[in-house]
Amino acid sequence: MPQRLNEPTLTRLSGFLAREMGLMFPRERWSDLERGMIPAAKAFGFAAVEECIAWLLSAHLTRRQIEILAAFLTIGETYFFRDPRVFEVLEQQILPELLRARRGGDQRLRLWSAGCASGEEAYSIAIVLHRLVRDLDQWNLFILATDINAAALAKGRGGVYGDWSFRNAPAWLKEHYFTREGEGHYQVIAPVRRMVSFEYLNLAEDSYPSLYSNSNAMDVIMCRNVLMYFAPEMAHMVVDKLNRALVQGGWLIVSPTEHARIAAEPLEPVSFDGAILYRKEAPPYQPPEVAPPLPEAEAVQTTPVTAKSLECAETMYGKGEYHEAAALLSALYDGAVIPVGPMTLLIRCHANRGELDAALELCDATLEREKMDPALHFLRAEILQEKGRSEEALDSLNRALYLDPELVLAHFVLGNLCIWSGRPEKARKHFRNALALLERYQPDDILPDSEGMTAARVREIIRSTMPDASPSSTG
Repeated sequence: MPQRLNEPTLTRLSGFLAREMGLMFPRERWSDLERGMIPAAKAFGFAAVEECIAWLLSAHLTRRQIEILAAFLTIGETYFFRDPRVFEVLEQQILPELLRARRGGDQRLRLWSAGCASGEEAYSIAIVLHRLVRDLDQWNLFILATDINAAALAKGRGGVYGDWSFRNAPAWLKEHYFTREGEGHYQVIAPVRRMVSFEYLNLAEDSYPSLYSNSNAMDVIMCRNVLMYFAPEMAHMVVDKLNRALVQGGWLIVSPTEHARIAAEPLEPVSFDGAILYRKEAPPYQPPEVAPPLPEAEAVQTTPVTAKSLECAETMYGKGEYHEAAALLSALYDGAVIPVGPMTLLIRCHANRGELDAALELCDATLEREKMDPALHFLRAEILQEKGRSEEALDSLNRALYLDPELVLAHFVLGNLCIWSGRPEKARKHFRNALALLERYQPDDILPDSEGMTAARVREIIRSTMPDASPSSTG
């Protein structure tokens, strides 16, 4: 296609997309960018692509605008059991090992297809599990499928595919796991469809791992043919977040062309015959330095700390400089008892570095003197959930709600936990309470202790998770 857009426009547009969506369009892919922008401009209501680009560059993208651009600028090319060797390793080695370790105890597995496109990969994972687990009703199996392309997600939820999605698929696939839906179309059988939850998630922008998006405590994450679209800095950030989303011993699977993007990450490459996967090993545990708890009647004494120094630590935290922020906080208080606000920040620094044992120890020590703080109990639940200790997380969430019945995020997270554990009526109750409490917020309001989640985003997740949940009075 002959180039229609001039070089300065393409330079600004590619930089804008890298910042807003994490999509990388270097000069050699400018023709792809132009080709995608022509139908995108029409979808936005512009006759001229140049006018559309000028409009896009003038404002921060909304979620709807991201969805439209994603539909035209990402390929989303996928099919069932793409890269058969990876699925052989998954079925013959990775999943059997995980299932053996969990059988007879906490019989749960959590898997994530990140950048799932129209869902063929996520359903392939579900089919592998269906083949391996004969007593499915005795297990809590959760597969999260996320993408930024709303049209692709809608197709995934429907689970209907044409013949092109079955190219190179095993011969038994259609016969055992699909029903015919008209000429040349097939639908995934209901038991497999129910194993997969399709959700919108922008890997370049959204907050994850998170209880709110179900993107935490994962045993296996597949993120294939996604990192290649990101600029190196963005790819590094995404892999760091995916690493945090994994439980200790969890697995990250990328495509062969993306290995260079995670060569320096804290994940151990494990070579199988014909495939390389990455495993998260437990880092050496360093007990956090914390002053002993004081009797409740005794006033907490701290060293003098200026608002500016605390603001500096918060800025470091906001930029992802968790180690630096933790070091600054420790130096500021120098062994003295840290007040609950800075201590919460320090706990989050440890958690975001994957130091969950240290974060939990600090949280428990702080709760010894701040027993009535609902936000601390909620934070403890987040850490426990990331460690895969769901029942203990549930107990901490209930404590948080006992202390503050109007804690909107506790209702929201409890709704998610009830969904995962097969209690839809209790989930509906918590979601309705959360929606009622959210009516007090403006759409763009950041919810307290939410790591950047807006009221509108939480409403959206609830309504996509359980559309029939409507607001009610809290209780």
